[in-house]
Amino acid sequence: MTTHDESTAALEPITAWFTRAFAELDAMNRDFCQLLEEATGVDDDVARLAKAGRDGFTERVRVFLREHPRINGAGLIFSRSARGEGKGVTEWWVRDGADGMTRYQFGVNPLGQRFYDYEKLEWFTVSVSSGRPWLTGPYIDYLGVEEYIVTMTVRSEVHGRAVGVTGCDIRVSDLERELLPLLRLAGGPALLLNPHDGVLVSSSSRFSAGDVVHDVPAGFRRVALPLANPPLTLLVSG
Repeated sequence: MTTHDESTAALEPITAWFTRAFAELDAMNRDFCQLLEEATGVDDDVARLAKAGRDGFTERVRVFLREHPRINGAGLIFSRSARGEGKGVTEWWVRDGADGMTRYQFGVNPLGQRFYDYEKLEWFTVSVSSGRPWLTGPYIDYLGVEEYIVTMTVRSEVHGRAVGVTGCDIRVSDLERELLPLLRLAGGPALLLNPHDGVLVSSSSRFSAGDVVHDVPAGFRRVALPLANPPLTLLVSG
């Protein structure tokens, strides 16, 4: 029989994994913002200058992807208000083969047929409006890898104002490779849930990534991860 102490053995290592992941994402975010602050004044169009000075962004993302081989893409997504022309600006790179990466082009013109209105999506709105680190997904990334992914974001601020979010994508299959060994420390079936009670990773055959579990199943109990944000929970047996 699994005791309460045994069933929560996964809590600390999973919390540590997300704490480290968000800290490293925020470190890249601070570097992005420093590059922008050094090259701009308070009233400058920071998104336009990011485009002009892309080399610094490119190299920083290259380092980030090299240090995190399971991350599929990363970069900074600007709000349209940061540019003031009604068009979005994206500085985003995705893996291209084993060692390379490619800058990904989104449809950022509201009048275009392929317009990607990212400013209405959770991964953008929550971090920009609240300043909280956030996790969105699993969801199907129809514009990129066309697989289940999870997006992690933090707010980007330049000269004291929010200009967008820095984020990264990870395939759910790769997230499972990272977290399933930790989840199995619970000693029995366990699930990691996102802020909306959607399954991120499960060691139980009854549940798959993307399932929504609002009600605690019989034989399980809910344990919140001690993270300020995002609010993640474990369902553990026992």
